[in-house]
Parts: sequence; structure tokens; C-alpha cells
Amino acid sequence: MSYTLLTTINFRHNYYTSARYEQVQVNVPAATAREMRRYGMLLRHQTDGFTLSFDDTMLTRESILQDALTLSFDLSLKDHNFYNYTDLPQQDLRNSMLLFTNKNNSTGRLHQEVYVSASEIAALTINCFVRPFGRIELLLAEGLRSQYVIHFAPRSTYWHYFLMSGHLQELSKPAVLDPKGKTIFKGPQSVPLPGGRKAISFISATPVTLAQHLTSFMLVDYATGSDAYSIVLPVLPVPDISRISAAGGESQLSSEIFLY
Repeated sequence: MSYTLLTTINFRHNYYTSARYEQVQVNVPAATAREMRRYGMLLRHQTDGFTLSFDDTMLTRESILQDALTLSFDLSLKDHNFYNYTDLPQQDLRNSMLLFTNKNNSTGRLHQEVYVSASEIAALTINCFVRPFGRIELLLAEGLRSQYVIHFAPRSTYWHYFLMSGHLQELSKPAVLDPKGKTIFKGPQSVPLPGGRKAISFISATPVTLAQHLTSFMLVDYATGSDAYSIVLPVLPVPDISRISAAGGESQLSSEIFLY
């Protein structure tokens, strides 16, 4: 046997520094497996997608594409925090899935917009033991590209920093700045805590994009009556993606970071 590459599917997510997304498992339904055997095709899993090849001793690329065959692949998630850090307005997870296809799409993406969006949300109509996170319907026809991508965008949330320990609450004029000495955070503000205690909080004026690694903010303290400041904490932690607060509603999603 001699296999020739037919096409490649890659998953991307801008939350990650490399953008390579390795948290999707690709499953081959029985009907697709039968068609692949009939056409001498081979699927090879990769960490961030998969390749589809064919046995070129049996068929040619042209003979496969002229049949306009559609193959379906089911997708499952390996990361249960996916929806916490992904910009995707999918509300009814029980009765919906994401549907990706190259039909009527010559962009090299398996979705309509630059990133996966509400346009890919579809009602779950297939019978299955385990609900798929998504499904790829890949049309093998004239115009098939050698590579396709499914690209997710990261979510943005309002970041809340809380100064919890006594020595941080005793700072003269604390502020949260970026490395250039600018701030997008409002505060300080005193907020009540259970047990009669209080904390000092800062909240971003606008949502901040979540990312695995980004240029961190820093906590500083301004000298009284001066524009000069001293750095108290040079690198503040980024939000924990397993903890997203929806207390303010979907449009006010918050990430809370507690400093001790």
C-alpha cells in the first residue's frame, strides 16, 4: 500500500500561546468507517487534528473527488473547562452541538466567520450514546483544499483583583498597572467580606481577554502626593479558568483573583 495525503484538519485556539489546540478527540462513526474502507482511506490522529489519506494503488485523488462523498467525524472534548475560556454563545449544551463543514465554503475554515461562532451551533438530532461536542461534515469534491482549520477565540471577562492580607491593605495608594505604567483598572474600592472583614478591590474598566500566557499586571503603591510608585508585586497572577463568575450576568462575566 502507498498512501497519499488527501487533506488535513487542524484545531486552533487563541487562548493558548502556540494556538495549537490539543483538547479535541476525533471519533469515526461506523458509516464513515465503512466508506473509508471502501475508498481505501486512512485517518491518522495528530495532537491538534488529523490527516486523511488514500491508498493511491487503488484510486486517484480525482476519482475520489468526482464521487462527491461526504464523511462525518464526531468530536468530543478532553477539557471540561473549554466553555470557561472560549468565546462561544452556546447556551443549551444538552440539546445542541457545533457543526463544521466545508460545503459552500472555500476559505479553508470549517466555519463561517474568522472564529467559531453562533453560526456553527446546531440542534442535536443524531442518535448517540454519548453526546458529541461537535461534528465535521467533510465534502470530498472538486475544490477540496489540502488543509482546513477550526479556530476558536478566547473569552474576555472583567478581572477583579482583591487585596486580602493585612500588609496589602495597609498600602498608602495602591494601584494595578501594566508594565508600561498604565492602568485599565478602577479602584481601589473597599468591599465587605463574610465575618465583618473587608478587602480592597480593583476591577478592569473593560473585559480583558483570557490567555494562557500574557503580559502580566503589577501591584504598585504610590508615594503620598507623588506620581512616583514602588512595585509591591511585580507579576500578578492571571485568572484561574476553572473559576468564572456569572454573578453579573452573561455580559458581565468576571474572573476573581485573590492576593495575599
